[in-house]
Amino acid sequence: MSYVLSDHIETDVRERILVIAERLFREIGYQKTTVADIAKALQMSPANVYRFFDSKKSINAGVARRLMGEVEQASQAIATSRGSAAGRLRKLLTTVHQMNSARYVSDSKMHDMVAVAMEENWDVCKAHMEFITGLIADVIASGVASGEFRVPD
Repeated sequence: MSYVLSDHIETDVRERILVIAERLFREIGYQKTTVADIAKALQMSPANVYRFFDSKKSINAGVARRLMGEVEQASQAIATSRGSAAGRLRKLLTTVHQMNSARYVSDSKMHDMVAVAMEENWDVCKAHMEFITGLIADVIASGVASGEFRVPD
């Protein structure tokens, strides 16, 4: 029982670290935020933060994963919903665009993190792009299967 409780507490602390890191990234910038800043906001030592994340890069990836995960959840719900393939595809692309714009384009400090993540080809970005591309492919394939989309070749 204590093992399950310990896993839950560890997950909760990791989530709190990511929430605070994201807030600080938005306030002072992704590159200016230090692990010491995150620890101070959480009223813990930097060493304690490092118990849950082995590096600032891991925290950065965790923040990116949280943000991208929200887009993926919304996208999956659209891709698997009822309705025409064309309608789902349009709504899927619009939602991804709107969510990303709200998160990154209008927030220059978060945009900086995404720009670095894309330039450095972070694994979390690659996985996100593969996931979204897969959903788009699935919607198109369902449109082809139903006869809604015609594939000449």
